[in-house]
Amino acid sequence: MASVELVILQTSGQVHDRHLSPNWMVRAKQTVSVVNTVGGIQVTMAGIAMENGRLGALVKVRNLSSNSVLHGFVAGTKKISIGTKIN
Repeated sequence: MASVELVILQTSGQVHDRHLSPNWMVRAKQTVSVVNTVGGIQVTMAGIAMENGRLGALVKVRNLSSNSVLHGFVAGTKKISIGTKIN
């Protein structure tokens, strides 16, 4: 469940990232799908996210089968894409 924080802004105030609660699509220690697509072939494996990430953020993930640490971009809820940046 996401937490909600109430912040009172002045009418002329600007809203900054620090005023908003993060919308983590991937959370640290969460099991995620790690996807790599090359030349039309897609490989999906299980991994553990090592840090929180929003959509498009670069995060570290540990491959469960090889125990190696990879870097990938958050592509969706519990999904990390390696090799290609997601916008």
